[in-house]
Amino acid sequence: MREEDELAWHLYERNMRQRGLSPETIGGARRCLENLAATLPDGVYLLDAAEADAEKWLAGLRDDPGYSPATHATYYRRAHAFYAWAARREHVEVSPMARLDPVKEQLRVIPLPDPGDMAAVLAACAGARWRDRRDTALLRILLEAGTPRASEIARLELAAVDRRRDTITMMGKGGLERTIPFGEKTGHALALWIRARGRHRHASLPQLFFTPRGAMDRGSVYKIIAARCRAAGVAVIPPHHWRHWSAHEWQLAGGSEGDAMRLFGWRSPAMAARYGAAAAASRAVEHARAAAQGDRL
Repeated sequence: MREEDELAWHLYERNMRQRGLSPETIGGARRCLENLAATLPDGVYLLDAAEADAEKWLAGLRDDPGYSPATHATYYRRAHAFYAWAARREHVEVSPMARLDPVKEQLRVIPLPDPGDMAAVLAACAGARWRDRRDTALLRILLEAGTPRASEIARLELAAVDRRRDTITMMGKGGLERTIPFGEKTGHALALWIRARGRHRHASLPQLFFTPRGAMDRGSVYKIIAARCRAAGVAVIPPHHWRHWSAHEWQLAGGSEGDAMRLFGWRSPAMAARYGAAAAASRAVEHARAAAQGDRL
């Protein structure tokens, strides 16, 4: 970004850090504002943008096949938050997005991974090497109700695992803390990994999981899962799809929406509805089959 925009970004970034927002959230805001700044005319900076500039940018995102409807909606929310902050702090007189219609994200049913494929990925982790122990424990945690996000499991600390109570304390978006219980298989996988971990040269790191180079990031989690999927001969199952599968199973088992919000770290019932869409669709199909109304005539 240009110098004027970098100065505005510095102020906004400092505010986000003071509010305890995650590095991933801050990084997403940066990418959004970089995208917006690149479309502004010469001599017009982020804090100079008019309503027409913001409207033209959003229309470009909508019409660009390289951006999904979800990205379009996400960028709208991020830019709206930036300008709302700028207006509160009197960096602008009024937000250029104040009168724009909200971009509504289309609710898509995320395709759920096949349980057989997931079992094959777990089987591909069989072995006694430290990587096998690490990957088995990591994937087992992703199967538990309350599945961590990729960024959450990357920064999960060893001290957050309570093996006496069989729980993991997660720190999620916006500093929202939650507790995820785990079962016997996950507990066993964690015990084997923590024993192997203690013999590794990175054992002094606070993070529960690490790579040969040291601490993980969300990209490391993607790479680990992708490598195991390839070894299992199945299509890559992104970390987020494990989370959707977990929410799907929770709802199919009759778990409540309120409990799901606490387990998965959601602040809004809308998120529970979004993640439960696949379960709702599955229940609707099964009910329709049982009703067999087309066979009544």
